[in-house]
Parts: sequence; structure tokens; C-alpha cells
Amino acid sequence: MFISAGEASGDFHGSFVVQSLKEQLPDATLFGLGGDRMQAQGVELLFHAKKLAFMGFAEVVRHLPYVMHVRRTVLREILTRKPDLLILIDYPGLHFSLLRYLSSRQSVYKPKILYYIAPQVWAWKAARGPELAKLADRIAVIFPFEEQLFQGFGGNAKFVGHPLLDEAGDLPPRGEFLKSLGIEPDARVLGLLPGSRKQELRRHLPVVVETVRVLKKLIPDLVCILAESPTVAAGFYDEYLPPGPGKGGGGGAPPPPGGGGDRRSFGRGECRMNCWRTRMPAW
Repeated sequence: MFISAGEASGDFHGSFVVQSLKEQLPDATLFGLGGDRMQAQGVELLFHAKKLAFMGFAEVVRHLPYVMHVRRTVLREILTRKPDLLILIDYPGLHFSLLRYLSSRQSVYKPKILYYIAPQVWAWKAARGPELAKLADRIAVIFPFEEQLFQGFGGNAKFVGHPLLDEAGDLPPRGEFLKSLGIEPDARVLGLLPGSRKQELRRHLPVVVETVRVLKKLIPDLVCILAESPTVAAGFYDEYLPPGPGKGGGGGAPPPPGGGGDRRSFGRGECRMNCWRTRMPAW
């Protein structure tokens, strides 16, 4: 099987997919794109997700030679190995490109395709909806209304639930979590979630640092916890953050929901979903 996730959240969700597949099909072999979590589950990585986390048109253009190299290599491996199933997790930029090419080669090789976590066509790029319905054999959607939406496009869509509700597990008590970070259980805490991609981190971290500086003047005892992305080298953060309390490693994606914080700032995407799940105020 080929399985592909191009960023931290996809690697996180993909690791649970692989775990489940291994339980049902212990002899299955998997290769593709992903991160440390999927690799730990036994996936042979053609490329690591930390080298694929591009955001925005300008970044893709700047890294276009590498992106094309990844695409060519992935397609070559798929056409050579001919996996029985392709599982594509989110990351529509690259995945749609793969789907379009494979669709043009159906006379030579036509694999079964499962698209897990469909692009949010109800929010933007609506044209992707009918296209995905045509290209994928099954679409596993994570919001209830998406099932009917993609079925309306002619797709074989099924609502499978949001992965965060299954993957997060039981949350540690606030005091226990803070103690593990060397923070007093009754501390006033602000969780900082600036993103998982270098491009957004370069934009967000200077704002985060300045915001913390201002808040510390207003609330001197405020403790700030920064969630670091596992797809970004730890040294990257040193360029922007001063050492000492307030700089913390998340070590996973997404960071522990709830996280013992009183508030969360700079949440986006799944960070906001985690905050919603734990009833954590976020902005």
C-alpha cells in the first residue's frame, strides 16, 4: 500500500491509520510520504514530511525543482511497485497532482484510491469537490455534512468521524501536565500555537514574541508554553525565541489538547479544533 501525508497533522493521523491497518493486515507493507510517527509504525518513507511543508504559492514556486523531484519519484515508485491501495491524507496540493497523473494512466495501472480528510471545498476552492469525487474510489470525510456534500458531487463518501476525538485519548490533569513541564500547578498559563510549517512560523514567531513581551508587562506572573512542530528542527526556534521559561517543546502534532492552559493564542487549523474540543478559549 502507498500512504501519503505531507505535514505534521497528516503524519499524526496517518500513524493511527497505519496502526489500524497493521492490526487487520499484519503482513501489509506500506511506503510513501510521512513523518516520524508513520515511520515508527513501519512505513517506508520516500521523503520526510519536514521537507514538504510548503505553504502558499510563492513558497511552492521557490521550491519547485524539489517539489517536481518528489512528484516524479513518488509516481515512479507507485508505477513500479503497483500498490493495491493508495491512501492520501489531506495535503491536496501534491495529492491532486498525483491523482490527475494516475487518472491519465488508467489503461496501464488503475489502483484503488482512498482519500482521507478531504479538502474543505465548502470553504475555498470549491472546484476540487467534483474533481475529487471523480478521481477517488472512496472519500473518508471528518465532518458529518461533508458526506452529503461529496455524495452530491457523485463521490463515494463516508463520514468516519473526526480523528482528534479518537486520537487525543484521556487528557492529563492540569496540575500533572504543568508539573511535567516544571511549572507550578496553579500558574497562569498561555499556550502558544504558531503553526507547523516554517513559512508560517517565520511570520508568526516575531509576532508571538512581541505579544508575550507586552503581556508579561501587564501580567508579570504569566507563564507561556510554546508548542513546537515535530517537522521543524528544534534549532529553528532558537533564531526567534529567547532561552528560559516560556520556551517549551510540543514534541508532537498536534500538541496535547487542553495543555493545562487558561487561554490559547495563535491557534489555526487543528489547533483550533483541539481548543474547541477542550472548551479552551482561543484567538
